Amino acid sequence: MNLMHKSVFVIMVTLLPAAKILFAQDCTGLVTNTNSYWPAPTLAKPGYLQSVVDPVFGTTITRVTGNAGTPISNVPGGVWGSTNRHNYSKDAVWNADQTLMVIKTIKGSGGTLPAGTDALIIDGSTYQPLYARLGFEVEARWHPTNARLMVYITSAGELGSYDVPSNARTIIALFSGYSGTQFGPWEGQLSNDGNWVVINATRTSDNKSVGFAYNMSTHTKYPDIDLSGFNLDWVSISPLGDKILVYDTNLHTTIYDLQGNQLAFWSQSGQPDHYDMRVDTDGQEIATGVAKSAPYDGNTIKRRMSDGVITALITKGYGTHGSTRDLTRSGYMFETYQTTSKNWPPYLNELLAVKLDGTRAERICHLYSKGTTYDAQPQACPSPDGKRAIFASDWNKSGDIQGYVVDFRSKCP
Repeated sequence: MNLMHKSVFVIMVTLLPAAKILFAQDCTGLVTNTNSYWPAPTLAKPGYLQSVVDPVFGTTITRVTGNAGTPISNVPGGVWGSTNRHNYSKDAVWNADQTLMVIKTIKGSGGTLPAGTDALIIDGSTYQPLYARLGFEVEARWHPTNARLMVYITSAGELGSYDVPSNARTIIALFSGYSGTQFGPWEGQLSNDGNWVVINATRTSDNKSVGFAYNMSTHTKYPDIDLSGFNLDWVSISPLGDKILVYDTNLHTTIYDLQGNQLAFWSQSGQPDHYDMRVDTDGQEIATGVAKSAPYDGNTIKRRMSDGVITALITKGYGTHGSTRDLTRSGYMFETYQTTSKNWPPYLNELLAVKLDGTRAERICHLYSKGTTYDAQPQACPSPDGKRAIFASDWNKSGDIQGYVVDFRSKCP
């Protein structure tokens, strides 16, 4: 296997020692009642770039994607489709300084972007479209600290950094001897400092599915891990860049070190599932999301990577998708409580910010999504400071699936 390196500018950050990591301030203006179920009141769907206030929770919801068949302003040839939304709860939508947002899904009813592009960049505050970007057959993630950059991988093995405002890319490495290279696929993360990633691919010498860690600052590739025995859902680096997590379609997690030595196997089905990862306030890496089996079924939980210890954070309702893309709001994760076949009050059709010590759940807004299709799932993703979040909604099956930002900055210190 030949590997070619080229230079790339990557900002390094130093993580605070565990003893100095503190809980972020609570958003004291949000509702924290843990018993009452409030059905979503009737609320007219806002027009494009218009806002409404959630009648129960008092937060502001703004629609940030347009109507099917209408032009996308500032993007010649761009047309909104019937489904216009962010990608997924674990795929950061805002860049590091929250000046830009990426909308990766525009499809249906003639929805299109200009030839050679496949993502829309909008202003991180006004939500006005700015330009179309990407388009080189790519998986890409915002860099956690450099607001200009995404990190990308193509199926042909090109790993690089992409300067979004200038539409320029820099190759970090070219991996030969592999095909179908991806992050994850689709759910792989970067480490919190933006230096580490796990790439999964098919190794051409023996046609095996493999994954390997790569350090983009030192240009160091780590050994292949044989993934051919897994019904693979995704593989990812951990937040500190020191572990590789493999999640299979039987809802089990296997953890390896960077050399491929197995550290842990979580045999309980979906404990957790649809989860994201972060560094807890004690410096421990955790996985946090919804549990899919007894005794925690439906609970929002966290699980330490070091020893597998589970803590139930919320024991009511039935969660669906977790996100910790609020990287600068330590001590919280976001959980979507979607309308599904398991309608367990009180957190029904709501978005919550959940404190990682289990002492507090901040109820943010109703999601107004009743559809059962994948695209209609809200899959909320917070901003880095944890004071806004984007979610998808069909607005009570009213037609198009669109993106909405809930803003609760006025209720946070």
